[in-house]
Amino acid sequence: MMKQAMAIMKKSRVLAMLALALVLAAFTAIPAWAADAITSQKVPVKITADDNVPVNATIAFNVQNGAAGTFDGQPTIAGVTGGVAVADVALTGKGTQSKDAAMTFDASKFSAPGIYHYTIAQKDPGIDGLTVDTAARNLYIYVENDTSGMKVVAAVYYKSHSTTKNESFENTYNTNNLKIEKKVTGSQGDKKKDFNFEVTVNGAAGETYTLIKSGDSGSPVVLTSGTKYTFTLKHDENVVIYGLSANDKVTYKETDENQNGYTTTYSQASHENVSFTEDVAGTVTNDRDVIPPTGIFYNPITYIVLIAAAALFGFVMLRRRSVREDD
Repeated sequence: MMKQAMAIMKKSRVLAMLALALVLAAFTAIPAWAADAITSQKVPVKITADDNVPVNATIAFNVQNGAAGTFDGQPTIAGVTGGVAVADVALTGKGTQSKDAAMTFDASKFSAPGIYHYTIAQKDPGIDGLTVDTAARNLYIYVENDTSGMKVVAAVYYKSHSTTKNESFENTYNTNNLKIEKKVTGSQGDKKKDFNFEVTVNGAAGETYTLIKSGDSGSPVVLTSGTKYTFTLKHDENVVIYGLSANDKVTYKETDENQNGYTTTYSQASHENVSFTEDVAGTVTNDRDVIPPTGIFYNPITYIVLIAAAALFGFVMLRRRSVREDD
């Protein structure tokens, strides 16, 4: 009995110590890891375009102070002016382009910790054919106390009705192409001959386009709005001009048309100020036929043979007559 009583007392002391430890833990603050301060964040921007289309666009952003409310079950504070900025981003190159804009934070603008609400949106640069997503995103900036003021520790933005944070800003460059093809026909058409052409694209000032010639292993040619470009085409060769939008106009022609016995025709009703709501193809055909003279063809040798034969025949006939008269 004595041993059992001592065992019970020992167990009771252990339980009492555990209970005391739990009580002390409940009233003791557990230190949390402090979040690191951030000063910037990337904002991905994308322009989707055909592989041969030159892209040259600068996207700017509009940052506005948002209203107070709630986010993710937490109260939010209206954004303060100057707390966040997004720099312009330039996307240049050929085909689809992706680049990050820089979002920067100024912690000195915040006077209290909390979740600050802003909106950010792309500005449309007004480039013909470029469709820009101008829908505003809700931006939430997390601000905490720091040793000497405030610090920004996180930032997230969401498109309306989306649960994916920090999505790329997606844009599309919709353009069309012009294909100019050469055909040579007729019995006298020279299919190895180079025929001279010129083309001018008229669009926005400084706008560029890409010209690629079939079978050409060299670099694509960059055309500039308002500048004439010359090239040559043989039979079955072609050039394609990429990056043409609805407001662009193209004029092209064969500069030596209807020369050297050729008759030149265009498949399009007009090859001046051609406009584009879809891809366009035009064929320039040079035809040359030479009709040989009709009638019997006489060779001079034939004349000589005939004359010689006639002379021989006459000589023989005269000889026979002379012999008969002598008899």
